[in-house]
Amino acid sequence: MNFINLLFPVISGLLTTFSFASDKNAFIVFFSLIPLFYSIKRTRKKFLCMFIYASVLHLTSVSWIVNAKEFLPFEKEKNLIFLFLFLVIIAIVQGAIISFPFVFWENIRKNYIADVFSFSALYILGEFVQEYIPYISFPWIRLSAVVAQKEVVIQSASLLGGLFISFIIVSINGFICVIVENIIFKKQVYLPIICLSVIIGLNTIFSITRINNLKYEENTTILLVQGNFSGEEKRTSDKNIITQKYLDLSYKNISPDIKLIIFPETAMPFSFNKNNDGTKIVSKFAEKCDVTILTGICTYEDEKIFNSAIAFYPDRSFSDAYSKRMLVPFGEKIWFYDTLLKIMPDIFGEMSTFTEGISPLPIKTKAGKIGVVICYESIYPWVARSTVKNNADILTIISNDSWFGESKAMYQHHNHAILRAVENKRYVLRVSSTGITSVISPTGKIIDYAEPFKEDTLKAYVTSIKERSLYSIIGDIIIIPSVIIFVYSVILCFLQDNKKLPYRQR
Repeated sequence: MNFINLLFPVISGLLTTFSFASDKNAFIVFFSLIPLFYSIKRTRKKFLCMFIYASVLHLTSVSWIVNAKEFLPFEKEKNLIFLFLFLVIIAIVQGAIISFPFVFWENIRKNYIADVFSFSALYILGEFVQEYIPYISFPWIRLSAVVAQKEVVIQSASLLGGLFISFIIVSINGFICVIVENIIFKKQVYLPIICLSVIIGLNTIFSITRINNLKYEENTTILLVQGNFSGEEKRTSDKNIITQKYLDLSYKNISPDIKLIIFPETAMPFSFNKNNDGTKIVSKFAEKCDVTILTGICTYEDEKIFNSAIAFYPDRSFSDAYSKRMLVPFGEKIWFYDTLLKIMPDIFGEMSTFTEGISPLPIKTKAGKIGVVICYESIYPWVARSTVKNNADILTIISNDSWFGESKAMYQHHNHAILRAVENKRYVLRVSSTGITSVISPTGKIIDYAEPFKEDTLKAYVTSIKERSLYSIIGDIIIIPSVIIFVYSVILCFLQDNKKLPYRQR
């Protein structure tokens, strides 16, 4: 593997990171993989080439993780070292996951048209595996998330999901690379130009048609409340002050047409219990204002703690809790906690671990059936899809992004919420403690948003939608051809390795 084949994947990784850093840079993703595609075709070490690209991409795109140093129990310097090592591990592990489908790609390479499509299919197979692999799943850096704010690009996600948008992006990169190469070496360019034009044209036509035809009469008003409490303030401030602030912001901005108020993840600084003072205060407010309050709150069951959401109804009753099903590794869920506690009790004794919820059922309110997605869960398409499958007609993503600070992570996280809206044909109401709080249409348009790091409220005018998108019904069926291609490459490798040379008598 020569120097160019080592350098070009690094360049692609850095360019893709740059495209994810800002919506203004998103167009770069349609060119960022060209050096990678050029390089991987010219080396037999496909896995290594992809691994370099994917590791650089993750190492640079999630560098914001070092902002979490204040939440770990070590000294700040040790926290920084631990997080840096954790970042390196993420880059290595996720790099390997993305790269694994390419181990046998050399066996099925045929021509430039087939190569572009097989490369794209194997790329999204890596993205798919990132979502489902136990313990180390982390589908944060999907190419589809880069272009989430490009409404005219992402509508096909309603058909086959965000993976389909990633497939389109990779294919565009591949065909541009082929066209440039063919021009340089004076080969015919008509077929790759036709393929590129068809991909861009069909996706654009479908997107424009869907945007123009998907119109709803917004007949429900919901109030979103951004309290602007940082993680440090939530830990150190008086609990009554925090609760009262959310209620005061609600009271100042409530109107007779508001049927529901939504607070962020763990907005209420007390654990849910029907008889505690905090619960009584919120219940009394809901009764007084004749409004339902849906809030993030911790719940307990059999000595297990859950990161949950509960609705406080005007009649002083409560909904069943929705509990977060995908927990943040080491932030909310410490794998093998009991073992680690025995080995290092001084460190892990000061840390707690949540338990995963299991129910995908929405919460019933007068505004509709609200499908709840809590923070980190929003990067997992299956979480939102499962609650829509269970008849949620509005999605809300309650989040606490305060520990991101002002890093690009806050905007990257928000992009996933946009994709969930398009994939599931639902309004998405995103309510974050410090931002980004927003109202997102079923076409992914940001209708309104609150400025980050400010106390604010938004009135969301939405519609309860009953019909479902194709993707919310069939899921990630697009991955089936990818799996077939990968299995085919493995079989060919096995057959080639077992071929015997003809017997020759000496």
